[in-house]
This record gives sequence, structure tokens and C-alpha cells, in this order.
Amino acid sequence: MYIPRDFRNDDPDFALDFMRAYPFAELISINQNGRIIATHLPLLVGRISDVWQISGHISVANEQWRNLQEQESMLIFREPHAYVSPKHYDAANSVPTWNYASVHCYVNAKLLHTKEEKYEQMKEFVTFFESGYLPSFLKLPEEYLVRMFDGIVSFRFDLVKMEVKTKLSQNKNDGERQRIAETLADGNDLDRTIARMMQQRY
Repeated sequence: MYIPRDFRNDDPDFALDFMRAYPFAELISINQNGRIIATHLPLLVGRISDVWQISGHISVANEQWRNLQEQESMLIFREPHAYVSPKHYDAANSVPTWNYASVHCYVNAKLLHTKEEKYEQMKEFVTFFESGYLPSFLKLPEEYLVRMFDGIVSFRFDLVKMEVKTKLSQNKNDGERQRIAETLADGNDLDRTIARMMQQRY
């Protein structure tokens, strides 16, 4: 990912919070025919010290899993973004831009083959995304779970490299940033999220 110095973010706590807040990511790899392939999927992200834990699953009918262990893949986490009008800048000769945040993870995948591994992963997903459903999940019949697990391919990712970009008008002066944030704070949900990120970090 192209990251100018002003927009580089090396804070692992920010990256963790961001990926957990926006867990619906893109998994990008190369298929058996040498073509780029992407799948949109929810991912579960955790971190213990410097060890990152990222896991997910896709349909067994999705060909992307077939050679996933044979290559380095990319995960892209993104969501909040906002249009920035040049009216906020001091210079008359200015152009529009876009503020946003994104995390790119370069990863190696390990497929989970056993029913027990898939079951534990699914429990982790339910606990994170809807903990109130966990008692019902634990009561599901084994034959139903077996059929469900036969239809998915589960995996965990080993993190090779992470790049975090937070483009929040850091290259502008204080007055310009304040005007941008104030305008975005009155916008839609994504605009307001970017405004909060600008106010919290800069």
C-alpha cells in the first residue's frame, strides 16, 4: 500500500481496534489459473503481545481455498471514508481529496481440517459477534453441525506484515483540519466516524 510519511500509522492498538470494529474484510490471492481472486468475509482478530490471531472461513464451493496455503495472501480491512472539499483549505488553488483509514495484512493461511477445530472457531465467532446466541449454538444437534462444517473451509492466518494508513488531513494546518472535522461531524455516519478519528488522533 502506498503510504506517505504523514499518513503512516505504527500503533498496533489502533490496528487491533480498527480490525475488530470493521471485521468484514477482503481476502485476496491468486487462483490456480494465475488470476487474482477476492472474497468478502468476516474475520476474527485478536492479539496477544506481538502475536496476531486472525481466523475465518469460506464456502467449500469457493475455489479460493484450494491453493490458499501455497502462497502469501492479503487481507484488507477498511470502511470509514469521507469526501473532503477544497473549500476548507487556505490556498485558493486546491483540489478535493478523500480521508480514510485502511489496514493491509500480508498473511500465510493454515487450513483447519477437523470438526473440533471448526467447532472451536465457530464458538469464537459466535462469542464475539453475538454472545447472546451462544447458549443456542451450543445446543445445536451434532448432525446439523457436521453438515454445516462439511460446507465450509476454515483457516487461521499467520501475519507476515501489516501496513496501516490513516489519511486524516495530517498534511494540513490546524485551522484546515478543524474546519474539515467540523463539517464532517455534521455529515453521514461515515463522515462522523472520520471526524471522530481526526479529533481523537490529531
